[in-house]
Amino acid sequence: MKRLFKVLTLLFVAALLAVAPAAAFAEGAPDNGKPVSGLLPVAGALGLGAVAVGFATNYVGSGAQVVWTNDTSTDVASGGLVLLTNRIGVALVAIAVDASGSVAVEEEYYVDKTTGEEWTIGQRLYLVASTLKLTTNAGSNQSAGFATKAAGSSDTKGYCKLNA
Repeated sequence: MKRLFKVLTLLFVAALLAVAPAAAFAEGAPDNGKPVSGLLPVAGALGLGAVAVGFATNYVGSGAQVVWTNDTSTDVASGGLVLLTNRIGVALVAIAVDASGSVAVEEEYYVDKTTGEEWTIGQRLYLVASTLKLTTNAGSNQSAGFATKAAGSSDTKGYCKLNA
């Protein structure tokens, strides 16, 4: 019976690790800038030994989002493209002038595109700073990522994998 309890407890902890982020069990969560512990204390308390969860002690987050301060002269709507020094991002919230907000710098987004050009899957895309729309024309434009779906010349939006 004692062995069955330990096995069931181990299964419960494994399921918990699969569902909840490791940081939820650590002393310092990644979003507050503190390092995350690499061990799950609950497992040790249950007599299961230490369970490694795969975080280094200096892990602070995935880096998929950054906080950006809007130093432009225009408010940015949620979903709007943002020019970061050598990258682009998508505003995850509306960001007023002089305000700060979360900006995604990874993943796939449905974004504004320059009309009059077609996109093919895998085609390199660039951000036109003056229009904040994506184009296939490199010119002096900032690299933005690549098209993840084809888009027609009359389309005003297209799918882009950011900064890839």
